[in-house]
Amino acid sequence: MDDHQTVWAQQRVRHKFLSQVIALIGLLVLVACARSADVMPLNEAANAVGIPKFDMVLYGTGHGPVTVTMPNGEVLTGHYLLMIGGAVATGFGTAVGPRGTSMATGTSTIMPMQSPFVLQAVGDRGTTIACQGTAGGMGHGSMTCTTNHGAQYQVIF
Repeated sequence: MDDHQTVWAQQRVRHKFLSQVIALIGLLVLVACARSADVMPLNEAANAVGIPKFDMVLYGTGHGPVTVTMPNGEVLTGHYLLMIGGAVATGFGTAVGPRGTSMATGTSTIMPMQSPFVLQAVGDRGTTIACQGTAGGMGHGSMTCTTNHGAQYQVIF
C-alpha cells in the first residue's frame, strides 16, 4: 500500500468514527428524560388520601405527558407546560460634537432562571389534579398541587 492509500484508509476510519460519535450525540439529545418526583402532603386531606406518584417525561420542548398514580390505584393522565419566557431590548444612540457624529447600538437579552410551570391531569374515577410552580431550563423545579377533593401537595422534581 502506498502513502496515499494509507492516508485514504486512515481518513475513512476517522470519518466512520466521527459519524458514529455524531449519531450517538444525536440519539442522546432526542431521548426523553423520565422523571419521578418527591411529594409531601400539605394538609389533612392529603394525609388521609396518601402520597401520589408523579411520572413526567421531559422532552426538552417545554411540554409533555404526565401520569399521576393515586394511592387507591386511580391513574390520572394529563400534561405539563413550562412557559419559558424572556425579554429582548435594543437601544440606539447618536452623539454630535465638534469633531463629528458618533452612533452606538446595543442589544440586551434577559432570560429568567425559573419559569412558570403548570400541570393538569384527570383520572378515570373523576379525580383531577392541578399544579402550579416554577422550573428551570434543565427541568428541575417545584409546584403546589391540589386535587378536586381538597388534598394539597408540595412536589419537587
